[in-house]
Amino acid sequence: MDRIVSFIKTIPPLSLRWVFTVFIGLYLMVALSSPALAEMKIMADSELSEVTAAGFSKFTLTRGALDEARLDLNLNVSTYTTMDAMQMGNWDNGSGQGWDQNWQNVSLGDLGSDLVLKDFVLEAKFTDIDNPSGRTLQSITMGFNNVTGTISTTIGTFTGTIKGTAHQRENLGPMVISLANEPFLVTLEVDNGVSFKIGW
Repeated sequence: MDRIVSFIKTIPPLSLRWVFTVFIGLYLMVALSSPALAEMKIMADSELSEVTAAGFSKFTLTRGALDEARLDLNLNVSTYTTMDAMQMGNWDNGSGQGWDQNWQNVSLGDLGSDLVLKDFVLEAKFTDIDNPSGRTLQSITMGFNNVTGTISTTIGTFTGTIKGTAHQRENLGPMVISLANEPFLVTLEVDNGVSFKIGW
């Protein structure tokens, strides 16, 4: 106790007033606050169908041959990132074992100008989404719908589309892809592996 008293005596008066003010403020916040209780309830489908959001995020559920659940987030990212290698989707697609994506010396953006990514999207496609026992996930897509900047890499194999041109495990060699408010999305499909959509 003597040590505590000695320590308090060494605190300058201004600091002691500050400590006392903070302590009183915290005490009042705890003492004057009242507990809040909230019961969690499952919302009915009719209630969920009327929920909308705008601004930071939006969730949509679209029915069709494949039911599509989609989340759009108003996220903006600016990056200059380098990777020695990026490899995805090593499997036998019917033509033999191999990589869907095999990129070497990857650069997202460059030293003078970042890659700017806006409008993040996460999308999942299901069959029979309303049936808990029969529901099957078919694909997941994620990325950004509005990307500006350059992507530089040497592509050993590429699956997907670049500027609207389709490729299936093709060796494209050294590339510099310039994007101006264009998509940069990756999709994982149950039956078709990993593909990218880069540009329009």
